[in-house]
Amino acid sequence: MRFLPGTLALLLALLIAWPIDVAQAKPRKKRRRPPSSPPPTLVVPEEPALPPAPEASAEAEPQDADIVETIDMGDTGDTGDTGTSPTPAPPPSTPPWERFQFRGWAKVGLSLGGSKLGIDSPTDPLAVRREWWTNQEQLFLRLRVERERMFEAVVAGTMTHGVYIAESRPQEVEERRSSFSATLLEAHAGWFWQKLDLRVGLQRIAWGKGDAFAPNDILNPWDQRDPVFLETETSRLPVFAIRADIALGRASLEGLVLPFFRPNRFDVYGSNWALIQDDAPILFRSLFGLVDRVVDRSLRDELMPVVMQVERPRDDFSDTSAAARLRWRAGDFDFSHYLHYGFDDRPLYSIDPQAAAALSTVDFSALKAADLAPLLLLIDQGKKPISGRYLRRIHVGADAETTFGSLVLRFDGAFTSRHVFARRQDFTGETHGALQAVLAVEHQPGDMGKLFLVEASYLRLLDHEDSKHLLGFRRDNLALAALWQWTFLRERLELEARGTVSVRPFAFVARPEIGWKWKETAVSVRLGALLLGGEEGTTPHYFRKNRSVYVHARYAF
Repeated sequence: MRFLPGTLALLLALLIAWPIDVAQAKPRKKRRRPPSSPPPTLVVPEEPALPPAPEASAEAEPQDADIVETIDMGDTGDTGDTGTSPTPAPPPSTPPWERFQFRGWAKVGLSLGGSKLGIDSPTDPLAVRREWWTNQEQLFLRLRVERERMFEAVVAGTMTHGVYIAESRPQEVEERRSSFSATLLEAHAGWFWQKLDLRVGLQRIAWGKGDAFAPNDILNPWDQRDPVFLETETSRLPVFAIRADIALGRASLEGLVLPFFRPNRFDVYGSNWALIQDDAPILFRSLFGLVDRVVDRSLRDELMPVVMQVERPRDDFSDTSAAARLRWRAGDFDFSHYLHYGFDDRPLYSIDPQAAAALSTVDFSALKAADLAPLLLLIDQGKKPISGRYLRRIHVGADAETTFGSLVLRFDGAFTSRHVFARRQDFTGETHGALQAVLAVEHQPGDMGKLFLVEASYLRLLDHEDSKHLLGFRRDNLALAALWQWTFLRERLELEARGTVSVRPFAFVARPEIGWKWKETAVSVRLGALLLGGEEGTTPHYFRKNRSVYVHARYAF
């Protein structure tokens, strides 16, 4: 046939050209997709339209002409001209994609303090033990699963282990203790629609824009057992919340229902950052010192909160809290408004009047178990010598943020209907309304790891006389905070200095650090110191014996 020579010539040309193409082809490097980008969507190229079928001719074709076969394509669905192109077949449906994000880090810390830094060893039998050696390890893991931007599931948690050595008190030996804890930080699921996001489960929700002073960050409790070793990511504890975010064009509305209250986590007695320190009332130092001597130390963390007898809100949905946040933008300004109806984060402690009268005759400098007979008698009568409870209150706040070149300006303001403050002489509480305003200026030069932040805070206690009987607060409180971070040697050498200075009343906290980062292995080491002090009655003065030097090593993955 006439088309056979042409076909053979074409095949011969392909066989001759094939080795040349292979030799000239260069291997292509396989590009790795960034983990943060979503999986690519499968795109099926549209098939080119087939040429229209030729119309049948009434004339007979010659016998030696090429054979032309007309194939009936069937009904194309076009009721007009039969010569139009048929509708191409729809591309196959793309299978749903999923994305998994897994990250974490491991951290080791060593801290030295107490008499090793010149702090006097305890000579008072009622003195609180000071832990001069602290060795801690923490592992953080977080997994997030996303499916087609319509569903997500998040779970995160930590495991923490520590070994602590405390200095000996008179007639006692050096104490060594250890602890282990596992904490679930997140466990929630989310569903997403065009203008509605819904999340249910254990969540950590940050409100406000403050750094050192955050008057609107009130939804989550905090782990206050070690503010030096713990990072912000792990010290913020979760709450069970039903959260809905609604898109309103240039604004968004967030509504939350929190059916279960969870308090801050803190040590009561026996650790460097426990509630009971050397300046605590002698009643608490002697009482908890006696309990510490008669109870095995491995049960201390579980027993001490029970001794404080704090009544928590009920978990039967009768003490549910609710909150809302409205965010909107106008030009270069971002605004947020907050409303929260829930519980204050501090318990209100009280001492039974009969217990106070019975304890007034006790010599706490030489307290013995037999001296607690009046208290035990009151307990037999159904009374609580020491009790505490959490109070309802209303919180209203707002913040704003804008930028001017490399400067970021922020404002945070909040009003609380009643906040609990502790009296220095007996730790009993009193409530006052509180009004706080925070101004911040942050300089960002544009390089990673470089910034300078300054904050100013003013806190006013309403309906309160200006006196010194409250622990850590006056009627008018003015404080400044600063954070400076800078990197050198291609972001390997890190210098950081953060601190807070309270102008009224005077107190200070300073944390200088120097670190080195190995980018190839995501390992960093930081060496730092903690310095604090101030006027009697301030919080830094209360914890002044916690001055320490420390080293932290961290590996991220």
